[in-house]
Amino acid sequence: MELIFTGTSAADFSPLLKTTYAHTFGKDARRSSGLLLDRHIQIDCGYHTVGSLGILGVPLSDITDILITHTHQDHFLPDEIEKIAAAPRNEKLRVWIHSSAASACSLKHCEVIGLTALRSVKLGAYEITPLDANHTGYPLHYYIEDGHKRVFYGCDGAWLLTDTYYFLKDKHLDMMILDGTVGDYTGDYRMAEHNSIPMIRLMLPSLRNFGVIDEHTQVWLSHIAPSLHKSHAETEAFLRAEGLHLAYDGLTVNI
Repeated sequence: MELIFTGTSAADFSPLLKTTYAHTFGKDARRSSGLLLDRHIQIDCGYHTVGSLGILGVPLSDITDILITHTHQDHFLPDEIEKIAAAPRNEKLRVWIHSSAASACSLKHCEVIGLTALRSVKLGAYEITPLDANHTGYPLHYYIEDGHKRVFYGCDGAWLLTDTYYFLKDKHLDMMILDGTVGDYTGDYRMAEHNSIPMIRLMLPSLRNFGVIDEHTQVWLSHIAPSLHKSHAETEAFLRAEGLHLAYDGLTVNI
């Protein structure tokens, strides 16, 4: 399973994305969050996704499916989705989105499919289960399994909701990608919709005790707000000392 981070930022984008990093990746000039699975399934499509795919050299026509985590524009931008859909292809681009948002979702050249939490769907070799998330904009997290590897993608969202937590029980994830919007401090007002580093520290022991993660699980943080964190190098260093990984744009992980 190949996972490429097409973007790792919250919505406070660096102005350098319009100049120095307009056509390349930079660890401190993060693009709108997203993840590319095996170079054809894209999770989220925001402001910078088409540009990120171009930097990676992935033809837009190779994208068969887009999974939407929620309807905020840095994750769901119809104009960007339609650029992908308009690329030459044999079948329509499939866009998967929360069922409550699907009926109002008008996209050209796309097949829009509604999702319901805890109801799994098959995408080729993958079984993908949408899970309720603690955020706004019809939010979903995603559990991805191919019969061998298990991945959880949880950006945006704070903590884990009860049904999601119990679904993940004893899954022994190979990789867990968590919202890391807020930096290493307490008292931020975003605690009801985004994780801070102290919140993640509190969750990890319970996730281990409940069998969601174990000593083999890679725990990555994405959806980073640059204005709420120190530099990538500084943040990566102290997270690594705690057994955590900090994602960056263009990062490829094979599990």
